[in-house]
Amino acid sequence: MNMITASNTEFETISRIVYDKFGIHLTDKKRTLVNSRLQSILRKYGFTSFSQYISYIQKGEHKDALVELINRISTNHTFFFREIQHFTFLKNYVLPDIEDRNKDAHRKKFKIWCAAASSGEEPYSLMIEILDYFGHKYSQWDGGLLATDISRDALDKAHRAIYAADRMKNISPARIQKYFKKRSDGTYEVKEQAKKEVLFKILNLVTPPYPLKGDFDLISCRNVMIYFDNPTKEALVQRLYDQLRPGGFLFTGHSESLNSLSHNFRLVQSAIYQKPPLSSNR
Repeated sequence: MNMITASNTEFETISRIVYDKFGIHLTDKKRTLVNSRLQSILRKYGFTSFSQYISYIQKGEHKDALVELINRISTNHTFFFREIQHFTFLKNYVLPDIEDRNKDAHRKKFKIWCAAASSGEEPYSLMIEILDYFGHKYSQWDGGLLATDISRDALDKAHRAIYAADRMKNISPARIQKYFKKRSDGTYEVKEQAKKEVLFKILNLVTPPYPLKGDFDLISCRNVMIYFDNPTKEALVQRLYDQLRPGGFLFTGHSESLNSLSHNFRLVQSAIYQKPPLSSNR
């Protein structure tokens, strides 16, 4: 079957739709990706050109058309404990800080948000680190983790919590035994003790206001801003700043420096930022 390719005008139109609706900036380098990833949708509906598909989207008569588009365009490849430095910082600094702030509290609580959850590897990694840190004392905490993503397909995978062995390469055998059960087909499923602590929700980061109450201790928004242009990044960074408590932390991807953006965060170390505490004289 021959591949249908988008003309310059068709590619520009699709790029504009994706940017306007989702904030993702598709450069010309993404043309091959767009052509290949949308083939299944074109075949599904019997379209013989991208113009027909664009018309289908723009009519607005099919409520799932945009969801289907972003599910195909967004990239969901990841693995457990990717960019391990963040998890080390979580264990050595963020969680001890949370524990110290709650030492005299009648009700101990923390709020952590994984803002680009993809297929679940990152939020489950965060949750495993949290469970290991608190151990049997975790039951004393009002915690858990909020995990959001724009892709319904990705979140469906996250809900299932079943992963191929190659996604597990950064997990120790002891943790695999503790938090996963191996299935007969060689895949691994997250055990209930970690799965039940993660709440997955669909959320478009570029469409405020967020249906959230803020006051997060940590927001992890990694490897998503690489798809945005600077104005979109700047607006997103400000919204994340507003969702953090004073002294709260932001994790970004290691290729996602905020240097070129106007923001109020202070840099802690590479890809880790902090909202200044109220006592800060910054």
